[in-house]
Amino acid sequence: MKVISPDHPEVPHLLDLAIGFATDEKIKAVVDSYRQNNYCLFGFRSGGQISGLLGIEFQEDRVVIKHIAVLESHMNMGIGCSMIQGLRSSYSTAALQAETDDDAVGFYRRCGFKCEEIHGKYGRRWRCILERE
Repeated sequence: MKVISPDHPEVPHLLDLAIGFATDEKIKAVVDSYRQNNYCLFGFRSGGQISGLLGIEFQEDRVVIKHIAVLESHMNMGIGCSMIQGLRSSYSTAALQAETDDDAVGFYRRCGFKCEEIHGKYGRRWRCILERE
């Protein structure tokens, strides 16, 4: 897993997989957000292409996972959990946090996160936290 530029040509497609109800404008806004100093994108390469993407935001005492996506052709190969483990190794002194929907809460639980139900502007969501080591 390596840091990649928001300008990498594969980034918009992978972000499209991670964003609910994605539009071209929404994807562009998300790509632009990764140009800020406290945001970072990581890519996971497999077979010569970027097959996984992890976008994070650095906050005071935690690293917030903003986006995570794996190409459909590479799903169920452990790439998502590998990206989480790589993030955990790189930022072991910070808690990891993510907000997700019903479809992905099981993924975060399998990766060791504790998840609690929350309600917000998108209805029922889950706040998932993996405490620092």
